[in-house]
Amino acid sequence: MPVRQFMGTLLLFQFVTIAFAHEGPDPLVHWRFDADSIKSSEAIATVAARLGPAATLRGNWSHMPDEAGGALFLSGGGCGIEVTPDHNTAKKFLPDTALTVSAWVTVDKPLRWGGLVGAVEDDGDVESGWVLGYDDDTFTFALRGADEPHRLTYLKGKQKYEQGKWYHVVAAYDGQLMQLFVNGKLDVESREQSGDIVYPAKTSFMLGAYHDANEHHGHRGRIREISIYDLAAKPAWVTHEFEHNAALAVLPAAPVVEPLQFVIRPYLQFGTQTSMTVMWRTNHPATTVLHYGENDECSQTIEVEGLSTLHKVTIPGLQPETQYFYRAESVAPEEAKPLTENVGTFQTVVRPETPFAFAVMSDTQGNPTVSGRLAEFAWGQRPSFLLHTGDLVETGPNDAHWTEHFFPSMNPLIRHVPFYPVLGNHEQNARNYFDYVSLPKPEYYYTFEFGNTQFFMID
Repeated sequence: MPVRQFMGTLLLFQFVTIAFAHEGPDPLVHWRFDADSIKSSEAIATVAARLGPAATLRGNWSHMPDEAGGALFLSGGGCGIEVTPDHNTAKKFLPDTALTVSAWVTVDKPLRWGGLVGAVEDDGDVESGWVLGYDDDTFTFALRGADEPHRLTYLKGKQKYEQGKWYHVVAAYDGQLMQLFVNGKLDVESREQSGDIVYPAKTSFMLGAYHDANEHHGHRGRIREISIYDLAAKPAWVTHEFEHNAALAVLPAAPVVEPLQFVIRPYLQFGTQTSMTVMWRTNHPATTVLHYGENDECSQTIEVEGLSTLHKVTIPGLQPETQYFYRAESVAPEEAKPLTENVGTFQTVVRPETPFAFAVMSDTQGNPTVSGRLAEFAWGQRPSFLLHTGDLVETGPNDAHWTEHFFPSMNPLIRHVPFYPVLGNHEQNARNYFDYVSLPKPEYYYTFEFGNTQFFMID
């Protein structure tokens, strides 16, 4: 079928005279993230579409009210709004030949691979689909058409965004021309792609995140509205759409600042007969303070100089085979109230003549519910430590797999006993592994002694 373009005089006249309720064609899907669209329970949170399917909210989110109906705030990391994990089940809502994607958003945290809406796969030689997003300083639009070059073309905008400021971003493709508009004006275009849109064999249809088979980068910022059309917008229509809410674009930048909170709750790392290491992560730079002692008053204190988001304290001078109590604390410079965790316990390494037991797990990747149950069961047996033989997470470079899968599910166990892991193939030798563990160098192989046994950990 020929590519249709809208905002022509005749088309506009038809819609204005026949249907006074709206101007222009109907979108395939339209989400307006007001309070009425969001339904939340203990088990699941969804957002209803004004046209099209409902979507499921993932990660940490909140609704931010205002005089115009408010917006949805996503806090980054593992956040996202999943329309479906398999785009094939929503084909009627995804354009084939031409598309226009319109979104009102703020970007509160730059990302190398930021995503606002799309169904994309960019994994080595496999490149297909499309995504409207952003990078470290500008908005982006990626798409693959059926003709050469048989890979995604990434349009990088010219206008730099300001964190926390509202923008109207539109991506358009008519089968020959890719265009990216920011606040009603053409920002960049390309004729590198042509032909029908080529989709992956299977990928997620996702809002509020850049997501494919091996990556997930959750958006941090507000999303007010997203619409998708199976038409290629003309510049006049884009300008007209922007003018509907142009007042938003002149508001001062206002990034959302969340209170200090744990990204990863305190957990135990490498222990000996006379020491124990405690680690945790916060969402803002903060102080590192650890209270500990032989009872729950935790009367002794260690303070680490400086501010950090990844906190590590090694407690020296402990007694062998002894139970201790500890409590982690952090304070952000702009907040008076400290962030504290409930008191935890640990036991130092036993003497050589003392029997001990330990838990063994592996392949916890992609199974936080199951691994969480196993962690609770294992702690019920009161082991001295956990041996993890690899594949802690599904995708090592994906930070959300650590902060939202592995550590929360394993916390019932690893807040009481240290865990000794080795790299699996799913970790992909990622920086996250080395950031989140504190082991004898070089960390991808090492040895440790416990009681009368020496363990050799080999990648």
